[in-house]
Amino acid sequence: MLESQRLARVTLRQMIESGNDSSRVLKAKLIARSDDDRSVVATANGLGELVTLTFAEHALRHPSTLGQRTTSAIIRARAAGRQFGEKFDDLKYPVLGSLRNLGEIVFDSSIYENFDRIDYPDEGTRNTIAECAEVLRSMTLSVEAFEDRLVRSVIGSELGYVAINLADTKLIVSFEMIRATGISNQRFAERVVDAFRSAQLEAQRLRLQSLRDFSLWWRRQAPNTEIIGDNDV
Repeated sequence: MLESQRLARVTLRQMIESGNDSSRVLKAKLIARSDDDRSVVATANGLGELVTLTFAEHALRHPSTLGQRTTSAIIRARAAGRQFGEKFDDLKYPVLGSLRNLGEIVFDSSIYENFDRIDYPDEGTRNTIAECAEVLRSMTLSVEAFEDRLVRSVIGSELGYVAINLADTKLIVSFEMIRATGISNQRFAERVVDAFRSAQLEAQRLRLQSLRDFSLWWRRQAPNTEIIGDNDV
């Protein structure tokens, strides 16, 4: 094994371990936010993950707006958690800001529209560039479609539902308050959190599934690519 390859593997392993340490710190950081009248309080961690939900004693007295207030509290808490996490990462890993900007560029489908009009010197290069551009265009269109595709999870025994889009930028919480009678506020909140997490997991599964074509394309293009694993470090 060349020395440069060994150093690359060691560096990668160190980055992974450092990232795991950061994740543990951010998971332990809890940030609470509420709706405007503080009847619903959501707590998220520094990764933007919803941890707990709390309904005030008077919260269920206004059932017609409870879904909207719950949605507002969750969005605010998660946004505050993500903001904290980004600031933490930017201080620890200054290069991440540039990588986020690069990610926004890569997933802009408009930059791939004219790739097939460029004149390359040989047919092999043209074919490779064309196929690469097509895969990237397809992948970016899939990512853009994440905004409009919703995943819904039922709360408890038909107490309502939580809906999240695949981009994780939209949230809807809706309740059937007539069916929620006889359940404590705490138990009710726990079921909402469970439904939220279930919707998130399904959205994650669908995101990965929609990006599978890119991975398959890469494997076809570079079948002998060596994957770095823990045993190589």
